Amino acid sequence: MTTTMPIKIKADSRRQTLWTAHRNWMDRCWDSDGHYVNEKSPNTGGYRAMLWHCMAYLDGDAHHIERANRIIQTNFTDKPCHFTPNATIDLLIWHRQKLDETTLSLLKNNLRMNLSYACTEDLKIHGYNDNHPYKAMHALVLGGEILNDKRMVQIGLAKLKQAVAFFAHAGFPCEYNSPTYSFVSLVPLAGIVEHTRHPEARELALKLERFYWQDVALHFDARVGLPAGPFARGYASDYEAMLCNTTCLLAYLFPEQFAFDLLTELYDKGYDSQLIAPAVKDALPFVQAHMLFASATDFHLTPKLIQTLFEPRTNTTVKGIIESGTASIRWPDETDKPDGAPSTHHMGPRRSLITTWFGKNSSLGTAQYAWLNNTQAHGCIANIARENRRHPAANARYFSRFFLDDHCPYVYPTHLTPRFYEEAETRTVQHEMTAMVFYNPLPIHGRITQMRTGIFRPIRFNQPLEMRVDNTSLTHFNHIFDKPLTVTINEETAYVGIIPLRQTDHGQSCNAALQIMTRGDHLSILYSSLQDWSARDMSYDQIIQTHAGYIMEVHDADAFESFDDFCKMLGQATVNDNWYADMRTTQYTRPGLTLASCYSPWQSAFGHVSINGKAMEEPLLAVNNMTDPGCDLLMR
Repeated sequence: MTTTMPIKIKADSRRQTLWTAHRNWMDRCWDSDGHYVNEKSPNTGGYRAMLWHCMAYLDGDAHHIERANRIIQTNFTDKPCHFTPNATIDLLIWHRQKLDETTLSLLKNNLRMNLSYACTEDLKIHGYNDNHPYKAMHALVLGGEILNDKRMVQIGLAKLKQAVAFFAHAGFPCEYNSPTYSFVSLVPLAGIVEHTRHPEARELALKLERFYWQDVALHFDARVGLPAGPFARGYASDYEAMLCNTTCLLAYLFPEQFAFDLLTELYDKGYDSQLIAPAVKDALPFVQAHMLFASATDFHLTPKLIQTLFEPRTNTTVKGIIESGTASIRWPDETDKPDGAPSTHHMGPRRSLITTWFGKNSSLGTAQYAWLNNTQAHGCIANIARENRRHPAANARYFSRFFLDDHCPYVYPTHLTPRFYEEAETRTVQHEMTAMVFYNPLPIHGRITQMRTGIFRPIRFNQPLEMRVDNTSLTHFNHIFDKPLTVTINEETAYVGIIPLRQTDHGQSCNAALQIMTRGDHLSILYSSLQDWSARDMSYDQIIQTHAGYIMEVHDADAFESFDDFCKMLGQATVNDNWYADMRTTQYTRPGLTLASCYSPWQSAFGHVSINGKAMEEPLLAVNNMTDPGCDLLMR
């Protein structure tokens, strides 16, 4: 791969416009003493969010500057925080002269106390949450320079070197393609590049910043202006394909590239914006504050990175390896521990292949293995571009979850939450527009009433044209079937097929092996492994050896004469999904493709995976049919 010199994406005028809009909107949130008084939204985000708000206030008139000083002093805390040192540094870089002596003393003392925490060994890249180490590096390098503490700068430099060395054996970041946290890694890295006086620290941070921009660019679906493919960590905004941090950052840096205005959505529409996920609207000031966090630096992209972000893609596959650390499950409540469970259930570490395929009007992406304990990860994501318009409303999103009991906010809509957790370990096999997704429940609870696999499709912006079950067209989207059957969906520009894999059947009290339903803004396709009238005791072995999953086919509509032809093609598919000798052996065949795999739920890794009879390749990083940004950190 080749490299090119980065160009600085300066945002001076947009920064001033953002700060002005933020000041005007936030005036309703504070009294004259700096107390938070907005009853419509709780003061989420803690002290770091208050400091982000003050980035905008300190750019205002004397009234706003006085208010910022009051906010900082009234709400001061010396509680350790990953974010607070970065917010403090940004205020000192941009607005030091506008801080009174009391405020300046508080912030500098808080920075001194937090730098020692940033030195800890766990704040390195180990296969966990990348963004925390980068915030520590930003604090150590820039905070050390502000405090004239050379030892801290050297510790930050060592952490930067360790990160670059780590990613010599990975194609993507550990916290890969996260619509929330890629942004949180990019901001401190870009801040080091922009503000440090240390040339080696700047060079290392620039390599890492470009590595993360490459992850964003290769996974960005420019047709609809949203990230595509699986991701390590996310929330409702991310898996429901609404305004996420990645899209907000790009719309801030490249406003002319999008079919919506970011500041209009965040401030003029605010609580009434249709692009902000309902589950996070009560934290709107915190959502807005994230852009203040990003505004503290300029960013550094190569022309090839920018081209990769926004160029059209057809029949393109992106593959890369990520590394995930270890995770575990323990049971503080012994009454909820599955019978026969060890004291701790261990998972990982893993090296996982991340695959994303882009068709003309669609994309499909999977993660080969679970990330950490899998709760915030999404192992299978599909986008359908219903329109060619960089706007969330142009997209139809598909995602899935294995969930227990009533833990689904779309089946039980009173449970509105920004966190719909995965409750199973995931394994996947993907070739282009076809993916096999395997689920085995995590032994989180010992008493369970229901186990279900859900494939979800938000319908707030558009709905499928047609849905068929076992080739019978549905007149509405609320049905129950006593068998797990194939579902096909006409999305106008693309067709989606969902074929159930081996469903361990622990009993169906409601006779609902397949349920299709709409509640609120979501269409749910639910395959059941267990339904009972009340909770039953389940052993550790029973839970681990419960098999579920599905095959997802996502094809551009113009590859077929009609939706009928697509359904006929899937009608020729065969599935053999067997459990024997503690191994799950699966083969899926349809015209032109055979996928095969074998694994044991007691081990993370597949025993084997083949595509059309050949062992599947697992490249460190591979890109075809698109511009190669050339920003990887592979050893040369």
